[in-house]
Amino acid sequence: MKNIASAPVRCDIVLILISMTFLFSCANPSHYTPASPASPPEKINSLIVLPFVNISKTAGERQSVRNPLTFKMFTTGPVKTGADAVLTNALADTLNTRLNIEVIVPENVQDITGGLLSTSGSVVNERELYMEIGRHFKADAVIAGRLYRYVERVGTTYGIQSPASVAFDLLLLQTTDGSVVWHRHMDETQTSLTENLFSIRRFFKRRARWVRAAEMAKTGLDEMATEIEKRLGQPR
Repeated sequence: MKNIASAPVRCDIVLILISMTFLFSCANPSHYTPASPASPPEKINSLIVLPFVNISKTAGERQSVRNPLTFKMFTTGPVKTGADAVLTNALADTLNTRLNIEVIVPENVQDITGGLLSTSGSVVNERELYMEIGRHFKADAVIAGRLYRYVERVGTTYGIQSPASVAFDLLLLQTTDGSVVWHRHMDETQTSLTENLFSIRRFFKRRARWVRAAEMAKTGLDEMATEIEKRLGQPR
């Protein structure tokens, strides 16, 4: 994994990614739902991992928001402090372990995703920003995540007052033309087997335990990384 200091990505497009995502997002429990098939990606030899953006921070909780590039709707909720950084680091580590390509993780990601107003005051759309960042770092692709909910379990492994709940999405975008070649989301609140018999396989996979939010999110990231491996055809 390549860690590099993040030089500003052109001052004329940098001001606040979080603000932009709010502007483009505002306008069900499913778990790991894949997107409809996209066109085959060009050869990808390097990608840059952008930090997860906490959508609840700007949109507020219990708001319906839409990802402007995938059009998937989410309902925001509480996000545990630091959860966006935890997911970003877990994603970078997972991709670096699983993929046989260069994974670029800037050291100071805030300098990169700190903004997106041009000097003229017009909003730079999300796709253009991702392409700009990818080109700046000479990366073939950009992977970006949005965090909508990250609620910790209240209770113990075998007895709870309230369960863990996590919602986020990821997309992989080519730098050359801005096409989204893969995207997927996770949206889960853990339930007991008596509440949802359809979750029996996941229930036993978790050894009949109430898991913490970090474990729940890691499971989703691992499954998504497997899909990305297949999509790119470049496992380590």
